[in-house]
Amino acid sequence: MSITRMCRATHPGYLLLAIAAIAIVPAMVAGGIRPAATMADTCLHFVRLCLATLGPADSYLHIAPIALLLAGIARASTRRFSAVRRSNVIIRRLPWRRPQPQEMLYELAERHGVLPNVRVMLGSPINPAFTAGLIRPAIYMSEVIPKKLSEKEIEAVLLHEIHHLRRRDPLRTLAAALIADMLFWIPLAKNAVAALVARLEFAADDAARRIGDTVVAAAILKLADASSATAATASFSGGNLVERRVDRLLGGADAECEQLPGKRTMMLSACGVAFVWMIGFASTATHAAHVQENHAQCPHTHHLAVLHSPDAHGNH
Repeated sequence: MSITRMCRATHPGYLLLAIAAIAIVPAMVAGGIRPAATMADTCLHFVRLCLATLGPADSYLHIAPIALLLAGIARASTRRFSAVRRSNVIIRRLPWRRPQPQEMLYELAERHGVLPNVRVMLGSPINPAFTAGLIRPAIYMSEVIPKKLSEKEIEAVLLHEIHHLRRRDPLRTLAAALIADMLFWIPLAKNAVAALVARLEFAADDAARRIGDTVVAAAILKLADASSATAATASFSGGNLVERRVDRLLGGADAECEQLPGKRTMMLSACGVAFVWMIGFASTATHAAHVQENHAQCPHTHHLAVLHSPDAHGNH
C-alpha cells in the first residue's frame, strides 16, 4: 500500500470520534448509563444516581467523570458560541454586493449554479476568498481577485469554495472543534481537528483539479500572497498547509500525510485518558461496595431499592 493510500485510510474525523468515545465511556460507566438508553432515561438515571449517592463520602469521586464531561460540554459550548458570534459580527459588518452580469465571476457562478450564494467583498479584505455560514453558507470573494488571477484560476477558486459550500464544511469544522473543546484534557483531540481541517482543504482542492493541478496551485499561492500573514494562518489552517497543498497538487506523494503528534501531546493525552478511566472504574467499584454495605446494614433499604426498581416493562 502506498503512503498516500495509507494517509487516506486514516481519516482524522474517525480518530476524533474514537477519542470522544474513549473519553465518554468512563462517565457512562460511572453513571450506569446504557449506550442504547434514551436521553430521558439517561437524565432520570442520573437523578436517581444523585439521590442514591447523596451522603456517602465517595459520592464526589463517583461522579467525577460525569462532572468532568459536563465541565467540558459547558466549556466547549461557551467557546464555540463566542467564536460563532464574533464571526457573525464580522460577516455582518463586511461590505459586499452581488456579482454583476458583466463580471467574469457572474458568468462562472451562474454556470456552476451557485449565483445566489456568491457575494463580492468590497475593498481589500485580509482574506480574499472563503465560505462562511452554518445554516445557509455563502461564498465570499474579494473584488480584487479578477485583478490578480486569471479566468481559469478564478474558476478553480470558485470550485474549491463550492465544495466547501455543498459539503457544509463550516458546520462540520464547528462540530469537530466543539468535540475537541469538550475533551480539553486530551490534547490529541485538537491535533485531530487540525488534521480534519487540512483534509477538508485537500478535498476542496480535488474538486477544483479538473481545471488543472498547476492552475489550482497557482491560485492557492496567489491568494496566500494576497492575504496577510495572520489571515493566511487562519484561512489555511496555519503552519505549512499552503505548502502542503501546493506540493500535493504538483505530485508530492506524502504531502497529504499528517505528522505524528509530539511525544508531549501523546503522553499528556494518554495520561488524561488513563486518569479518567481509572477514576471512573475505581470509583464505580468503590461505590458499588459502599451501597451494598449500606444495603446490608440499613433497616430502611427498601427506600433505596425503590430508586432502582424495575418498571412495568422490566426497565430500571
